Amino acid sequence: MPRTSRRIARKTKEWPYVYPRINAQGQITSWRVDCGGKPRLRFAFKTKPEAIGKAELLRNQRFNEGRAVMDFSAADRIDAQAALERLRPHGATLRQAADFYLHNIKVIQSQKTADQVLVELLEIKAKDESSARYIKDLRHKLETFIRDPLFQNRAIQEITRDELVTWLYSLKVAAVTRKNYARALSVLFTFAVDKHYCVSHPAQKLVPEKANGKKPGILTVVEAKALLLAAEPDFVPALALGLFAGLRPESEIWRLDWRSIKLHKRIIDIDKSKNTVSHRHVRITDNLAAWLSLHVGGRGPVSVKGDSYYSRLQRARKTAIKRLEEAGLPADGLRAWCGDTMRHTYASAHSAAFKNDGDTSQQLGHAGNLKVFQRHYRDRVEEPEARSFWEIYPSEKIVALPAQG
Repeated sequence: MPRTSRRIARKTKEWPYVYPRINAQGQITSWRVDCGGKPRLRFAFKTKPEAIGKAELLRNQRFNEGRAVMDFSAADRIDAQAALERLRPHGATLRQAADFYLHNIKVIQSQKTADQVLVELLEIKAKDESSARYIKDLRHKLETFIRDPLFQNRAIQEITRDELVTWLYSLKVAAVTRKNYARALSVLFTFAVDKHYCVSHPAQKLVPEKANGKKPGILTVVEAKALLLAAEPDFVPALALGLFAGLRPESEIWRLDWRSIKLHKRIIDIDKSKNTVSHRHVRITDNLAAWLSLHVGGRGPVSVKGDSYYSRLQRARKTAIKRLEEAGLPADGLRAWCGDTMRHTYASAHSAAFKNDGDTSQQLGHAGNLKVFQRHYRDRVEEPEARSFWEIYPSEKIVALPAQG
């Protein structure tokens, strides 16, 4: 501000301050109304009457607001002052705090505890026809969480991210298990946010995604043969579909009906999968056709489900491991089993044998980045081994297969 303007402003004692803006030639270019404060509030006008009118308006406004404040009870004024003191370090106003409260009033009034939200979540999962195994696993992990004294009878909206991270790393479990617990917590809090039981989502990315280059586990040709030969006869189709079609156990094999396996066309019609956006056709290879033709039925489910599936799989694995050990052969892939071992085996063997990663990815129903697929599955198996994988037939190779057409 030029010196003359500052001098005039100093003479104006009454708030807000009115003064002229003077250029280097001593001419008044505009009139300012200065309210002070932080951040500083000022208005500019072409004429002095306009500036004085604005200043009077602001004085009246302040006077009226002051009188309105005087209408508050003593308790209200004390409450407002205390609220302002708490908001001031964050640069927030009482109005902003009130707006936030009203926007989230459903959350504040609901006050659901974590165990109440879990009951609702499990009911919804059951209605959505989530697999019994998934619901059982989700219940186990989240009940472990809510039984901790720190979270018992706590409103779910009060639980913080720091508390969740501390709890996760207090568990005496392997890193992969900790990640599974974190995933279950994310499911719970996503549901809570959707139902307006939480203002924010404290369970996102609770554990870091480590790019340690570890590849998914796969089976060797010998291990795959041993697994098929060790299985109970009516369980063989489920294993063959996992190994030679790459189908997912719970979301695809369990839902598959024999009518969807069209041996004469050499395709499997996958129209029910929770993991694939649109329904797809998976090709039936010669060796898969041979395994399926031994058991093909007219209609009905292809595989048992739930605990029955996993108990049969466990028995087949144990028998296969025992037979390989007796023969002095390794069984590392069978021991280090994960939920998608057969699917990973299919992907690696298909990529190595047929040299078309785009087609392999399409058969798997992948909608993601092909680079991610290649990082996990390319060059996992030597081509001769991969070609041997697609030559795994029943002990007596079926020569007369259903005609293609």
